Amino acid sequence: MAPLIRSSGITHGIIRDGIAWRAQAYFPRRVPGGGFSLWRGMPFCGLPAQRPGLIVNESKETPEPNAALLEEAQLLLSEKRTALSTLRTGIAIFALPLSVFSVLIATSRSYDALQVLYWIVPLLLLNLGLIALAVYLIVHSIRRLHHYDFLIRELKRKHSRLAELID
Repeated sequence: MAPLIRSSGITHGIIRDGIAWRAQAYFPRRVPGGGFSLWRGMPFCGLPAQRPGLIVNESKETPEPNAALLEEAQLLLSEKRTALSTLRTGIAIFALPLSVFSVLIATSRSYDALQVLYWIVPLLLLNLGLIALAVYLIVHSIRRLHHYDFLIRELKRKHSRLAELID
């Protein structure tokens, strides 16, 4: 039989396989320490009952980062990936006007610029707009990358165990 969790003589649930199991309540809800509080035979936080909020090693050494800390690191890394994809998009958009300009220069012997000026001016304006958009995306993504790198460094500095997991 699994041991009962008691607080001030009131039974809250049982401990089975190192996980606290609740016996009361009806609906899942978010727990401030991270994870979910699920009732009716579901795990309470999914963490060992001896130290709520921390995953305890078998050897009782330093505790591992809790789920909320790992989720924060994953969120920062996913935001960094998003900034990298924005950078890639900006570079791709920047390549389009350059290729259009190279085609215009390569075929410049085939047409007189004054006769097709009504086509060239809107094309040049469109290309300038695309260049401006590409520069904005590139600069914005580089700034975001530096910001997320700073936040990840701070997180790794505060939690040495997390620094071992993230390069």
